[in-house]
Parts: sequence; structure tokens; C-alpha cells
Amino acid sequence: MPDNTLKERLKQVICYLKRQGCAGASVANIIESNPSFYEFGKDCSTRMAQRDLHVLEDLGYAKRISHLTWSIGDKPYHELDQKTAIAIKMLEVFGYILLDSKNTQNIKELFGVADTALESLAHYKNLRDKIVFKPWVAQRQKPVIKSEIYDVLVDAVLKEQKISFGYTNAQGVYKDRRTSPLGIFFYQDIAYMVGYDGDRVSHYALHRISYIAPIKNAKIELPLGWKSLQHYVTHTSLLPAKNEECREQTVKIRFSNEYAVKNLKDAPFSDCEHSWEVDTNGSCVMTAQLLPNRELITWVLYYGRHAEIVEPAFLRDMMAVEVNMMAQRYQPSPYSSTTLSHP
Repeated sequence: MPDNTLKERLKQVICYLKRQGCAGASVANIIESNPSFYEFGKDCSTRMAQRDLHVLEDLGYAKRISHLTWSIGDKPYHELDQKTAIAIKMLEVFGYILLDSKNTQNIKELFGVADTALESLAHYKNLRDKIVFKPWVAQRQKPVIKSEIYDVLVDAVLKEQKISFGYTNAQGVYKDRRTSPLGIFFYQDIAYMVGYDGDRVSHYALHRISYIAPIKNAKIELPLGWKSLQHYVTHTSLLPAKNEECREQTVKIRFSNEYAVKNLKDAPFSDCEHSWEVDTNGSCVMTAQLLPNRELITWVLYYGRHAEIVEPAFLRDMMAVEVNMMAQRYQPSPYSSTTLSHP
């Protein structure tokens, strides 16, 4: 029997089992639901259906719940529409997988399903070669978070329960701590926990936590004047301010690409007043009161040659320094000695 016929038959069995939910279905029901595939007499069709179910069981798509009854397996994905498959492959290209190998294995299976969904579409092949996102980030070693730490932390945050945990800071100093976990946020490819220690609010990188445990019957404490996690993340400077960085200034940025102009939802100026001026050459100049810090520079760098800082001049100098640091860190010899500058 052709391999594509087998795949289509297995797919139909999966879809049927999914519709039955936890109740499952008997082999006879499965045969009746797909008469065009099982048309070789009762005994032959029964043996064929049983072989198919064992194949699906080995793959994780079906499981036996009694001697004669089968249900959908624990694997949460078996078919994807084109839009979802593309989105998943984009996620793979971006490389934003923060959890450990236990979770990553499930993600890899999902990537495989996306590959299957797109394999017949020639223009979606080699997606990784066609789309590159922040290549200097893709080349660096990403921090890994242990799944059990992430799961316990999320549970404690949702249940508003204090925790104890072990933490190693950037200087390599280890300390056992207790805190009220107020939430989790992601910043520059790193996941952080926000905790209230009784006298101050601090944030901790999750990959530096070696163990975590809930404290029984200990509800979290909220700091005086606490508004929300969103307010904390928006109004807390995660990078030390230096010189001109400590106050907002008038910043002008020229965007030369129409998609760059439209795609500004993630801009760090979303909550401030800003204006646009269209040039005769089709580019746009945005003027806004912004904190001229590294967060702004990193955001502008996302747009590559399609974004140019018009003013202030010192911010252009900061960008040149940042680009050189990236070149030295992520592209050693022969590029580390190359001097880069921003237009």
C-alpha cells in the first residue's frame, strides 16, 4: 500500500479519536468511521485497524483505555493549518526556547509537525535561510531554566504564596533567600522573577535560581504603593543610567522602510507623546521624548539600515559602541578588530 495512503488513514483515525474525546472509541467504531479505508471484510479490516492503532500508540497519538477501546493520545498536536505551521517555524528560527531538555523535546516534536505541514510548499522550505532575526542574539549562549523551577514559580505566583530559593548573583555569590513572588517578566531574552523581600522589590534571573520551594501557609506580602507588575516593568530602569541617560530627551529617528514605519507596536515610546514628519523621499522622521538608553538602542538596531538616529549625536555614538561590542562578542576573529559606525 502506498505510504501516502497509510499516512492519510492514520490522520483520519487521529481526527476521529480527537472528536470522541476522553470517552474513546472501539475498533469497530473506528472502522465504521472510515469505510473507504477499511473495506476488506470484517476480519481483515479489524486487523488493519489494530495495526494502525498500535502504530499511533508508539508515536504517542493514541492510547488504549480498555481491551477494546482507544482514545486520543497525550501528544497535543497532530495536524496544523498553514498559518500555524509558519508561526511555529518562525519561533524555531528566532530560537526563543527558554526551558530545559524535558520541555524542549516536546517543542522539537512540534517543529517536526510544522515541517510536515509545509513540506509540500516549496516556497516555505529553508525558512531559516530566508529569515534572520537578530543574528547576534542567535549566536550567543542562551540561559536555560530548569522546568521544575519554572513550574513551581508559576504555581506560587498564581497562588500568591511565599517561596524560598537558592540564588547565585552575577558575581558568583550564592545565597539562600525568601521572597514574595509578584510575577515573571521577560527582558532581552532573559526571564526574571519580581520578588518583594520585606523592605524592597528586586528582580532575579530565573536561570540563576538553583532550587525553589513554596513556604507552607505563607501568603505573599505586597509592597506599599504596589500597582501592578506591568507598572513595575515599565517604570523601573533595568539598566543603570549614566550621564545623559538619566533623563528624557528629544530623540529623532528616521525610518526608511514602510514596514518599519507600520510595525511599531513594540516601541519603547508607546506611552509617550510622539509625532511624525514625512520626507519627500518617502521616509519618516519620528520625534519623541525618550530615555536615550541601551533599551532604545537595541530596539533601533532591530530595524538595521532602515532606521537612523538623527539626533542627539551622543546617542549615535552610543550605538556605534554597542555595535562594536556585539561584533567583538558574537563575531570574534577576523571581525573583532573591525571598527563599525552608524550612519
